[in-house]
Amino acid sequence: MFKKNNTALFIETLGTNINLMIIKNHQVIKTLIEPTNQDMIEHIIDKIDTILKACSLKSEDINEIYWVSQPGLYTGMRIGSLICKAWSTNKATSIYEISRLKLQATSNCLSLSDAKGNKYYLQVYQNNKPITDVMLIDANELETYKNKYLNYEVIIDAPIDVALVSNKLKAFKKINIDKYHLPYFKSAC
Repeated sequence: MFKKNNTALFIETLGTNINLMIIKNHQVIKTLIEPTNQDMIEHIIDKIDTILKACSLKSEDINEIYWVSQPGLYTGMRIGSLICKAWSTNKATSIYEISRLKLQATSNCLSLSDAKGNKYYLQVYQNNKPITDVMLIDANELETYKNKYLNYEVIIDAPIDVALVSNKLKAFKKINIDKYHLPYFKSAC
């Protein structure tokens, strides 16, 4: 990780926004946050082109992708996965991945993301390490977890911004995108 003279693309497509950043030599130089109306697939390529052009870059200039993979809306997870797979097949691009819950986690916290349908994805962090697996809980169960972890910060869908991404770049893990399988947390019924 952290190649010298690297140019990276940050991508997060798990919610209702397209979140893109260009990172040059480990510094965020450009951001693009674009709300979508359940039509992300129709706009994601254009938005990537827009941010590349704004930085006078071509797709071949990107040698790393920092991808927020899950949990989130399944379509958004698939879109991010497909972009990473397509990018890695034609170029010598390293792919780095982090979960949404880990990206926003602080030292001791309940890290949550809206799972729609009055549900949340939850993972508990203690001393910057997860102490639970990712759970899908009903919104009415949240109070039970708040009571169990009284002094823990509660973070629900922290905004994706430069500070959040910059502070967590080292937490991303290099992956082989061809062997990566998207988890599906909700039951089919």
